[in-house]
Amino acid sequence: MTGPDREVVDAPARSRIGTELGRRLAVDAGAGSGKTTSLIDRIVSLVTEGGVPMGSIAAITFTEAAAAELRLRLRRALVLRAQDDPRCAAPARDVDDAAISTIHAFALRILSEHWLDAGLPPRVEVLDSAGSYLDHTLRWRQFVAGLDGDPQGAAVLGLAFADGLRLGQLSELARLLADHYDRLTDTVMATLSQERDRHPHSSVDLGPLIGQLQQALAAASDCTDPADRLSEHLQTTVANAIGQLTRLVGSTDEAEVLAVLRSLGKLSSTSGNKENWPDVSAVRHACQTAERGRADLLASIRESVVADLGLRLARFVLDASEARRDDGRLTYHDLLVEAQRLLATNPEVLASARSRYQCILIDEFQDTDPLQTEIARLLSEPSAKAEFPAR
Repeated sequence: MTGPDREVVDAPARSRIGTELGRRLAVDAGAGSGKTTSLIDRIVSLVTEGGVPMGSIAAITFTEAAAAELRLRLRRALVLRAQDDPRCAAPARDVDDAAISTIHAFALRILSEHWLDAGLPPRVEVLDSAGSYLDHTLRWRQFVAGLDGDPQGAAVLGLAFADGLRLGQLSELARLLADHYDRLTDTVMATLSQERDRHPHSSVDLGPLIGQLQQALAAASDCTDPADRLSEHLQTTVANAIGQLTRLVGSTDEAEVLAVLRSLGKLSSTSGNKENWPDVSAVRHACQTAERGRADLLASIRESVVADLGLRLARFVLDASEARRDDGRLTYHDLLVEAQRLLATNPEVLASARSRYQCILIDEFQDTDPLQTEIARLLSEPSAKAEFPAR
């Protein structure tokens, strides 16, 4: 349905947008349906029928281009209507007083108006995408250098590399964490710390695995056919594994131990002709036990590495955000985090912002962004208990 037919069907909803000024409304409509036009109509009604000053209106858009277009169209609509309605003349002149911007620019406005309460420098520099990337890269290099200078950190990093992890992958993971560091609350950090305590870094004991392999290999002499595939598996793969692991007993090079454990062929086997064995199932079971032993060792090492690096990366992104905050050099995400924190923890600032911005209109609401949702909620209804990034 398009054109006039759609407008006829939507007429009741469009009327509500322009007349029910004291109610919260959510509009769900497809592209090209006139959402922005309806948004403009509501703003015009608010300043004429509702008597709301233009400076008390916040209209949040998704992009800077959309904000510029909305401002232009609103000014045009008010100028045009001022020809018949004198009430539109003053608002047309005051359009620039309204907070018509992206959510990030709106957050910056709140922080700039309350920079002292926010604990920020008087002037804040906003890092664009390129600036954010450079900031992360420089801080990441310092972090890696710090790991190399820390014996335990270097050991964990060596194990990670031995297990196939690459430094670029770790950097990308840190970048993803940085994009959501607001979720690294005290509770989350405590959980990460507990996970590291549950999986402490310790030396690898190869003795049990070697014993399991030797038990399996001892059964090779029971086979009546040297060409049996299970017998060949024992005398090649299993025997080779025993030789490599025995060589590493007592080694302090855990990265090499991990690399060898990963490189061993599959220790379990389902082959073997039962006619050639007194109990082929028992031999297969011995091989499977050895394979599980190797898997358990690898899992133990990996759990320790992940737990340690996970906590280190989380602390890195939190420290980086704190450093940017102290320097007054904020990313787009920082703006949302700091604005939400300020509104949620400072009742005076929240009351001031609510008084200043009496009407909040959001075009293309990003319900996948919990920070945007929370900022809108804080300004429109009593705040609830919230957790913030650990400091």
